[in-house]
Amino acid sequence: MRTYISATGYGIDVGESASENDELTFSADPEYWWFHVSGYPGAHVVARVRTLDRETRRDAAILAVHHSKAPVDVKMTVVDTCRVASVSKPTNVRGLVDVSEEGVSELCVFQNKATEKARLGRLLSRIFKQS
Repeated sequence: MRTYISATGYGIDVGESASENDELTFSADPEYWWFHVSGYPGAHVVARVRTLDRETRRDAAILAVHHSKAPVDVKMTVVDTCRVASVSKPTNVRGLVDVSEEGVSELCVFQNKATEKARLGRLLSRIFKQS
């Protein structure tokens, strides 16, 4: 699992495997925020904050895109975000989750835009913890 620090100082945890995704998602505070790329396999990302500010939201979203199998040559990638409490485990399949439609919002990430590349570069240069 990797932990990054948002521009506003909050921890953002990223799972690196299906079992880490499960551990991260289902041990997190239900009031924290969960992120995942829509329609592609990828990391579960949890922003360790109850009141989500714009910068932490954008930081977590770009990390979700970076740690996913979404194509890098597309103009835009959609990231789903919701409170951790809206995520449940449907089966015994590691890494697979159900997300309640209530409270889910979508965030569009333009990963090839200069501002998003700079954001990702800042985050990757400041990995707080790697396990």
